[in-house]
This record gives sequence, C-alpha cells and structure tokens, in this order.
Amino acid sequence: MAPVRRYLRITKYSVLECRIYLDNPALAASWLLHPRDPVLPRVMDAVRPLVLPKLREEQARARARKKTAKRRQIKDVVAGDGFEVSVFLTETPTRHALLAKQRRFRDKGAGAAARGGPGVQGRLIAETNAAPLVEVIGASSQFLV
Repeated sequence: MAPVRRYLRITKYSVLECRIYLDNPALAASWLLHPRDPVLPRVMDAVRPLVLPKLREEQARARARKKTAKRRQIKDVVAGDGFEVSVFLTETPTRHALLAKQRRFRDKGAGAAARGGPGVQGRLIAETNAAPLVEVIGASSQFLV
C-alpha cells in the first residue's frame, strides 16, 4: 500500500512532503485517520517542531562532508501517546511548488451590480418589493403611490 502523504508547513513559504509508512497498512483507516480520534494530527504536532532544526543540521553536515564520504541518514525517534515515529529526511527528484494566496478586498459598490454578483439578486428582489416611485410630469416632487 502507498504511504499516507501530507504536507507540513515549516516556514511561511516552505512546505515539506511527509510520507507516513505504517507497519500494518490496514491501520491507516482504522487508527491513523479514524474519524472520531485521529492519530495523524497528534503525530504531525509532535514532528513539526523537530523538522526545521533537523533540516538545518542535515545541511550543515552536508557542507562539512563536501560529498566525499557516503551520505548517512540520521533517524530521530519521536514517541507520543499511542505512537512512535521515526523521522528522517530524503532527497526526492521531483520539486513541488507552493502557490501563495494574496487576498485583496474591495468595497461593494455600484460595480457589483454591473458584475451581477450573488448579492445583487437579493438587492434586486428587495427593491422590487418596495413601494414604487411615481413622478408626475410638470411637478418637481415625487409621490408614493
């Protein structure tokens, strides 16, 4: 069975892919992703503070070695309530891109009526239920009918 894949945000603009391999893949639905008491959020919360320091440590170790010696992975073990996780970093050939959202809000004005947005329907219905204005020709004031 394929690993459970989740993405872990480590900084504002950095996200790492996390692959979770289980000893027994049948436990993914019944234990790790259980709807009432999922273990996965607890695992991610336990691992999150360790990932960025581990990444920095691996980069420093790689610089010190200068790629002359064989690269050895160091595995860290995190134990929590009901789980034990081994954390290690591997390089993958694929690169992932992250799209950062920028939310910009505008005032709702006359432009919304021209665009025909969802709020326009309610205003049009409310305006049709209002009392009509009738303008008498030759008079300068308006009368309600």
